[in-house]
Amino acid sequence: MFAALAALEAYALTLFARRAATILAIAAAAPALIASATLTLTQFRPADFLLGRLDRNAFLAANVPGFAAAQIVNRQPPGGWVMALDFPTPYYFDRPWIAEGILNDPPLQRWIAEARSADDVLRRLHAANVRYLVVTPGYGGGTAASLLPLARDRRQAEIIVALRRRLILIGSVDRVDVLLVGR
Repeated sequence: MFAALAALEAYALTLFARRAATILAIAAAAPALIASATLTLTQFRPADFLLGRLDRNAFLAANVPGFAAAQIVNRQPPGGWVMALDFPTPYYFDRPWIAEGILNDPPLQRWIAEARSADDVLRRLHAANVRYLVVTPGYGGGTAASLLPLARDRRQAEIIVALRRRLILIGSVDRVDVLLVGR
């Protein structure tokens, strides 16, 4: 029955003059075009970039979460890996990175769970050639509790507190911490 109704509907539409069909198509598409143009032209303010008021880095820093933190890492001496925790844009790093992905636990969380002390975690970081940790607000970035959400119990929290004492805060921007893993 629905197939027959669809066929009759299609036949009825072909009876309309081409002009009427064109007008109907434009009228149907106009609200979506207006809504998307309004969002595109106002939310990210691309005109500032397109007209040269902002350079590429300033535009990306204003509109892409974590881009400013990636720039902090990129200004550091070359070498080593970056371990990014809950970081949405690791492809902006100019060096290799380790990220947990969407479904996996961060490797650092597993390493902390397996460790007996902060020294064990530091050995794992050095063995993986990790020089920088990038910690987003999801893991306490930008606060005194940075990295503490990785802990699942008191022992792990103590390891994280001891580990934090050994890491050097290079910078914090937009509640994202960039930490240097000392040697």
